[in-house]
Amino acid sequence: MYEESENGFWLRTVAVGGWVTLLMVIAGAVYTLAFAAPEHRLPIGALVALGGCFGATALWIVSWERVNAAGWMEPLLLCWSLLTIGTVAVMAALDGGATSPLALVLLLPTVFASLAYSLRRVVAIAVLAELAFLALTPVGSPGADFCLVFCATLGGTAVMAVWQTRFHQAWRRHLALSSCTDPLTGLLNRRGLDRAAGAAFEDLGRHKRAVTLLIVDLDLFKAYNDTHGHLAGDELLCWVADRLTGATGTDGTVARLGGDEFAVLLPGLDGEGAEQVASRIREALDERAAHCLGRATTPQAGLTFDELYRACDSDLYRDKATRRLEGARHGLLGQWRRDVAGAPAAS
Repeated sequence: MYEESENGFWLRTVAVGGWVTLLMVIAGAVYTLAFAAPEHRLPIGALVALGGCFGATALWIVSWERVNAAGWMEPLLLCWSLLTIGTVAVMAALDGGATSPLALVLLLPTVFASLAYSLRRVVAIAVLAELAFLALTPVGSPGADFCLVFCATLGGTAVMAVWQTRFHQAWRRHLALSSCTDPLTGLLNRRGLDRAAGAAFEDLGRHKRAVTLLIVDLDLFKAYNDTHGHLAGDELLCWVADRLTGATGTDGTVARLGGDEFAVLLPGLDGEGAEQVASRIREALDERAAHCLGRATTPQAGLTFDELYRACDSDLYRDKATRRLEGARHGLLGQWRRDVAGAPAAS
């Protein structure tokens, strides 16, 4: 499922950042002991230890699942990147400025940002890394050739990070859309309907607005498929989806629940408003597709989406039973079955 995949992506990203941080801390500790000037070993070592605390906290202390659920994942990771740039800049300044090997670590925050951040924040991190290096150039007086190559490397890394971020964002939007959309009709699927219903019921709780649910079920669709083939059945489903969307307009959300069953969610509509939409749907579908329709409205039918769905489903089956009874009373059931050559008929 998309939500689980997205959550797993964030958790793996944090793990990668944490382990890379610890790896750089180990390298930094070795560098401090072996190569740093003796008078600077203590402050540089303290900053390296601070980096180790960042990595250990990310890996073993912070509950990132809770952070992600609360919507604080990217802001906290952004703070992590800003602290990394600041810490590296200070260490490099103590170790000789722009010519210090520690300045190379400024490449990593931009690379990490491309994995996790929005485009604007990736650009911000890349710019800050470039500015941090430029702030180091007065210390140690590197040559113009060195500054040119280093700045160009930071800039090239930023360009690739921006491209990667745009690619990731497009792919994640595609996955989010695919997880909520029926591939045949382009309508929402059951997962998408659940999301729309969640938003509608939040609004119900805040503003006491009614929510109406309609369920539409095509009659004898299997017989239509058997007679005309699945391609014709798919075409009919797309036609129904188009008619439902047109009849609903901006009043609600249309979804395909599976097979020949559709749903229409109408936030803020009850009574006459919902009946008008239902009438438009019946009129639109009667042109070609015999169907049954169930309807339920909050709060009479319940205060949760599950309760509303069950009430609507019960109303749908009452409509089916009524249609069968009327068909049997008028001797039309056999004719309906023969009419399946033209369109799905009532069961």
